[in-house]
Amino acid sequence: MDFRNFIAAKDDSGRRLDKVVSRIFEAQGISRGIFPLIRKGLIKVNGKKSSGEYRVSEGDSILVAEFLFENSEESSKIESKEFPFCLEEITVFRNQHLLIVNKPSGINVQPAKDCDFCLCDLIEDDFRKNGSKSISFRPGPLHRIDRYTSGLVAFSQSLEGAKWFTENIATHAIGKEYLGIAQGEYKKEEELYEDFIYVPENSENSYGTVIVGKESGKKAVTKAQFLKKIEIQRNLCNLVSFTIETGRKHQIRAQSASHGHPLLGDVAYGGKQLKNKMFFLHAYKLKFPQNPVGLPEEITAKCPFLQ
Repeated sequence: MDFRNFIAAKDDSGRRLDKVVSRIFEAQGISRGIFPLIRKGLIKVNGKKSSGEYRVSEGDSILVAEFLFENSEESSKIESKEFPFCLEEITVFRNQHLLIVNKPSGINVQPAKDCDFCLCDLIEDDFRKNGSKSISFRPGPLHRIDRYTSGLVAFSQSLEGAKWFTENIATHAIGKEYLGIAQGEYKKEEELYEDFIYVPENSENSYGTVIVGKESGKKAVTKAQFLKKIEIQRNLCNLVSFTIETGRKHQIRAQSASHGHPLLGDVAYGGKQLKNKMFFLHAYKLKFPQNPVGLPEEITAKCPFLQ
């Protein structure tokens, strides 16, 4: 019997055999039960029968019976897409562990019902075309920003990079700063918002609004620093720097509005309606502690509404 050979890379190490093979099948458009194939010896490791629970090691030879690939349709869902821009145009930082992009406003980070394109599509396509050696690893977003928020978003390029970033964003060791255009009058140059944010049960998608001030919610801390007056589309508003200590859904939008400063254009939170759907919020800066994944102390992205 002929077998197709897949060599496990570093980012496959430690994963269960059934999970690794499921990635192989997914890429080839194969829909089959994996455990029966392993039990029958149609999937082997290093030439020997194994079990689905086996933990793969770097360098393992995973053999899959060739006939299982007959009549399979290798997934071309992403390859057939035409992207509105290329990855290089929005890349701010990249190494073997992490990719950081400057997301345009109006683009989703992840798939959504009402959009045909998201950043995940573009980055998965690039990862596959550039010859990833891993069988099972796929790049993914390590945090998210709203569809109409522009700015910095980090994606994993290795298991090591994903683990480090995830751990440090959870402990707030990674600093995040935003620039926004807010309405209302600031009585002082700096304001500190400490509130509770509650996400209603019926708010299942990213467009559902949150409630500020409900003690059953989660604590949210945002520092707003007034920078200067600015005119946008004939509206005299304020350029504001936001630093967040927590990462709640719609945190800046909801808290700023709750304290009398809705973002211009953010009608969901009381902002003045503009001709387009956008509001003015940009993920401007990421600050990093010392790290083993090659990140500098900070990374910034050009702000589209200040150019």
